[in-house]
Amino acid sequence: MCSRVFVPSETGTRGKSLCELISCAPSFQVAVVQEKCAFEPTPPGTFRLLQRLYISTARQLKRIDSVRRSPIYIHFDESVVGTSSIRAYRRQEQFIAKMDKYIDNSQKPWYLIMVAQR
Repeated sequence: MCSRVFVPSETGTRGKSLCELISCAPSFQVAVVQEKCAFEPTPPGTFRLLQRLYISTARQLKRIDSVRRSPIYIHFDESVVGTSSIRAYRRQEQFIAKMDKYIDNSQKPWYLIMVAQR
């Protein structure tokens, strides 16, 4: 049995034991709490639950990434087609700033994808 060590949650109202926090370890886990070792098998449905959760989350993040990336392609295409007009009206800085904004927005879901894959 694992000793209870409470770790504050994000809200600060409910804590979790150290054993609950590391229960996702493969096969068997070793929890060193108060200089004691405890071996616990991982519950059978844990991996299936984590797999289902990861797959649905990864798919949704990929969708968000695609939606956030499409304005970049549209803006780039418009910029290439209207290059002469952009230069004639001296709007280069405006188009560059707009592209930077689109790129910044497209990187937000990419960061979450990278975090989910680690």
